[in-house]
Amino acid sequence: MKKAIKEINKVENKEIKNRMPIFLLAGILLICVALIIFYYIALRYSPINTIMYEGYAVEAKTLTKNLKSENFENVEQSLELLKVEEQETIYQKMSNYYVGGDEKKNIDLNYPIYINEKAAILNLSEDTKIITKNYEKIEGYANFMLAEGKLYNAHDLSKADNNEYILVETKEGTYVAVKEIKIETAIGEYTIPVNSIIYFTEEYITYYQIEEDKLIYNNILEIDGSSKITIETMEEISYEEFLKKIGIIEEQIIIGKEEETEEEEEGQEVTEQKPSQEEPTEAEYIKPTITAKNFEARVYTAQTNIDIEDPQGRITQAIFVIKRGNRTYQRRQILGEGSLELTGLTPETEFEIEGTYRYYNENQIEVEE
Repeated sequence: MKKAIKEINKVENKEIKNRMPIFLLAGILLICVALIIFYYIALRYSPINTIMYEGYAVEAKTLTKNLKSENFENVEQSLELLKVEEQETIYQKMSNYYVGGDEKKNIDLNYPIYINEKAAILNLSEDTKIITKNYEKIEGYANFMLAEGKLYNAHDLSKADNNEYILVETKEGTYVAVKEIKIETAIGEYTIPVNSIIYFTEEYITYYQIEEDKLIYNNILEIDGSSKITIETMEEISYEEFLKKIGIIEEQIIIGKEEETEEEEEGQEVTEQKPSQEEPTEAEYIKPTITAKNFEARVYTAQTNIDIEDPQGRITQAIFVIKRGNRTYQRRQILGEGSLELTGLTPETEFEIEGTYRYYNENQIEVEE
């Protein structure tokens, strides 16, 4: 009996020894697969976009760090812009972006590509906000262009909307000036040129402005809330008010004052006199409408037909906002009735298209729906 047990144990031990190389081989294969996946995800240069126009990019160095540094004398005073070519590929490796052939150079996509002799900017980031002259913040999107305050889609140069823009806000908390900015402090006057990259604070302003193929550092250190700021032809306001409008300073609301104002407005509404039936009145108000038929999807485009009813000319703007995954993919202005084609769409992708328009209502107040 003991001899039989010994023989069984020998057989089991032999089987275990035979299985061990198999487990070892499987482990090595899993490690190899993991290394290959890591290479393709983390170490490989993956093409993600194409630069549609030649221009100059911001090299990923220390621009943001310099702008936010309070050691004003020891920042890089000059940064070289990086030349990029039309149809050049942008690559991603981990969280960094590159251009170039064998010798790839790291670029900062938080900042735009300067195109058209640096008179316009091409945005490639999905994490921007565009600020209108009324200080309305609109979600930015990759591949928009801004020139002279007007917004265009880069792929076909179609007009995105009818707004006039003054700033682009980056995810770094810095801004790109779309219009020239003038600052007047207690001891001097300053001009920040168009397309400068700016960092605003309550105590100081730092910025890089374009000079030839370089970004040159400047600062305004004696600024305070009472300083004056003028953006091109807009009305001059205090620097404090400006910071509130762009959201750097939170605007405090005094509840008592607000209630008092509302009561005054309500009182005024009660005392308003309606025009007499015998007196001549303006034409009866007709609400304008815009309707679009269902979109016909194609490979790279989608087409619809637009009908507009606006006999009194009250519509000021109409646009489509195309979204992909809850983010703005494109904006497109509706210029009139008839066929409208949306271009530059990605094949086999689901898009949500939302139409909005602005018009003056019966009280001559501009509203949106």
